[in-house]
Amino acid sequence: MIELRHVHKRYSQQKDVLKNVSFSLEKGSMTFLTGQSGAGKSTLLKLIAGLERPNKGDVVVGGEPVSSLKNWELPYYRRQIGVVFQDHQLIEELSIFDNVALPLRVSGYSDLDIQRRVISALASVGLADSAVNFPSQLSGGEQQRVGIARAVVAKPSVLIADEPTGNLDPELSTDIMGLLHRFSQVGVTVLIASHDIALIEQLGHPILHLQGGNIR
Repeated sequence: MIELRHVHKRYSQQKDVLKNVSFSLEKGSMTFLTGQSGAGKSTLLKLIAGLERPNKGDVVVGGEPVSSLKNWELPYYRRQIGVVFQDHQLIEELSIFDNVALPLRVSGYSDLDIQRRVISALASVGLADSAVNFPSQLSGGEQQRVGIARAVVAKPSVLIADEPTGNLDPELSTDIMGLLHRFSQVGVTVLIASHDIALIEQLGHPILHLQGGNIR
């Protein structure tokens, strides 16, 4: 489902952030990406999301050679990628419904389809009754759940999460990881960048460790 082949990434005259990175992830798998701050975790996720291009090598997602896509093709590709951020990045002035609906409206979905998809996404994270609320009315854990609902509302085939539990306590962190795992069980390929080694080891999913620009 996701394959990186001898990928290199460098910014301007800096040393390589990623050097000859190769790995593959199966459809419906849930994998953790670890490494120290600055190891290149976020860069790797951006390459998969089509937000960055490698200097060398290939990024292939669902058989699609992402690194070879033309600029006009990238927006269509990105629709199959859901992204969860550490700080959820909700818009405070919008209701929970409208926050989750935002990527659908940008993509031109009909009002009827938006209504159906948003309610379904909120139900999948246990927040169907919070659609009319605003972010400030929810707890930190609930806000992160909304971020996940927004990431999956367009039914992506890949879900990438960059430190999704970085601001949460251990109990909420376990809850969020369990939620992400449920999406992998229905066929979504999930890749999570995290520094929470204790939680990762507790969950027992495969680990890719970035060190010195390589997967160890």
